[in-house]
Amino acid sequence: MGHPEDYLEGLWRDYDRAQELYRGGDVEEAAQILSELVRQEAPALLRAAVLNDLGVIRQEQGRGAEALHLYQRALEIEEGLGDPQRLSNLLFNLAAAYADQRRWPPAVAAYQRGLALLDERDPLMAGRACRRLGDAHLAQIGLPQQNQAIRWYRRSLEMFELAGDKQETAISLHHLARAYLAKDKWEEAVASYRQALSIWEALDDARGMAGAYLGLGQVHQEREDHQRAVVFLQKSLEIAQGGGDRAGEARAWSGLGQAYQGLRRWGEGLQAYQRALDLWEAQGDSREVARALWGRASLYFESGDRARAVEDMQRTVELLRRRGDPDLEAAERFLKRVRHGRPGLLGKYL
Repeated sequence: MGHPEDYLEGLWRDYDRAQELYRGGDVEEAAQILSELVRQEAPALLRAAVLNDLGVIRQEQGRGAEALHLYQRALEIEEGLGDPQRLSNLLFNLAAAYADQRRWPPAVAAYQRGLALLDERDPLMAGRACRRLGDAHLAQIGLPQQNQAIRWYRRSLEMFELAGDKQETAISLHHLARAYLAKDKWEEAVASYRQALSIWEALDDARGMAGAYLGLGQVHQEREDHQRAVVFLQKSLEIAQGGGDRAGEARAWSGLGQAYQGLRRWGEGLQAYQRALDLWEAQGDSREVARALWGRASLYFESGDRARAVEDMQRTVELLRRRGDPDLEAAERFLKRVRHGRPGLLGKYL
């Protein structure tokens, strides 16, 4: 092992190497180094950092239960170290892991605790924390939760305006619009997306503009104004393609698939979903592949092709099962309803 100083320096070098690999896209090699470091005797600060970073990787890989366990172990260490900035960051990661598992009360509690630890002079971090709290409330069912979400999103807007951060302001406007949409407040949702769009245009941010047009399309889709939705979704698609935003392009195609379904233009809808699937598969995003398959299954069923609807839902269930995804149970119920010819609310997963 050598001298203690050499041993510790070696551990820190390994940790730095793992971070470099992660930033360079070699996630598996980074995870392997971090997994080895977890088993070593190391100072508390390094142990906490390793556990946190490995948790981030596992969460990105869809291994939510493992990520949650790693964050909890890191939290035990960080609470003893007493650094409020590191502790708040870890609490936000822990909250996100709870949210991924649909465990909303502990997610909200972790976000609130992390927010309380933030330096009041850091409105940027506070704004992000408020937005995450809004997300956790919005994911839960019921009008009180939706109202809480709107409250936290508005608070995040105040923080970002104080920080002078236009980009974060626009992002929070997107989240606020989704909260209004959940309450069927169409005009407020449109106003929020249009306000965000004006910011993205001023920043010349193609990705943001594509997202705002996507949101406007979704509002009209919810209002069953499918033709108007197509107009906005095609604009989103055009901008995403021009900016090389493959994820944005895939989302626009999925939205168009749903809009064409509403117009009963089955062929165009199937083509749109296939384009979305091709893009998500090329990016290796199994969750988004499952979402696109679920959407296409609803179109197949509504157009009278139950066999292909069942086939797509079987693939969806298998993908979600591999991920340990919290939506697996809902997908299995949906598949059962499709098999029996009564799928219910076809598009609500999208």
